[in-house]
Amino acid sequence: MDAHKNLLKTSSSPSIEFLDRLSKKFHFNRGATAFLRHYPQIFHVFYNPTKSQPYFKLTKSATKIA
Repeated sequence: MDAHKNLLKTSSSPSIEFLDRLSKKFHFNRGATAFLRHYPQIFHVFYNPTKSQPYFKLTKSATKIA
């Protein structure tokens, strides 16, 4: 689990596409987007119009706890 946490902490804003590729490793049953939206108090999902894809990052509260 520490490797998962370190991945999220070291990547300032990874793309959801990147997380989808790792979804089997993280054991997401419904995919990365559904998982992230299920925990809005932990993850902030946003759209980057420059790169035309959704990204996510930890919320300020989650960053303080991590």
